[in-house]
Amino acid sequence: MLRLSAIICFVSTISCGYTVGYPKMPEHLKSIAVGPVQGDGVDVDVAALVSRELRFHLAEHPSITLGTLDSARSQINVQLLNTLAGLTPMSDPANRAAQYRTTVVIKATVTDADGKLIWLSRKVTGQSDNLSVGDDIEALDGRRRTALERAIREATRELVTLLVLKMGS
Repeated sequence: MLRLSAIICFVSTISCGYTVGYPKMPEHLKSIAVGPVQGDGVDVDVAALVSRELRFHLAEHPSITLGTLDSARSQINVQLLNTLAGLTPMSDPANRAAQYRTTVVIKATVTDADGKLIWLSRKVTGQSDNLSVGDDIEALDGRRRTALERAIREATRELVTLLVLKMGS
């Protein structure tokens, strides 16, 4: 009886249009290339870090094949809108371990092989906190760098999720 109830529930769910697994991507998005990240700032490595994390999250998705600019059917171009680091709200810099927040803001466009706009994302923000403890400058810079990488990872993961949800629907 329990088995029959599970089968009826599964069949009724599928008949309503729900699917199990990842959404099916359109043909032109099955192969996508990552274009150069646009945006300038003080930290020259940020664009490279955004590109690396975006490639990782795209390659991680089972419905998408990461291609080259010459071979892919579409291209994603990311614009780095802002990177900033500062004290978190309500943080007191007089404390021994003040809390800082690193923020990265990006947006992206996807174009097909002919350059036609397929998708324009909203602004996506990634944030990560780190503590500034009384330590040498190298350790402090390392914590800031780790916070920057975590913020970029969060923003690019959300960007790929938005792309998959929009294009797979």
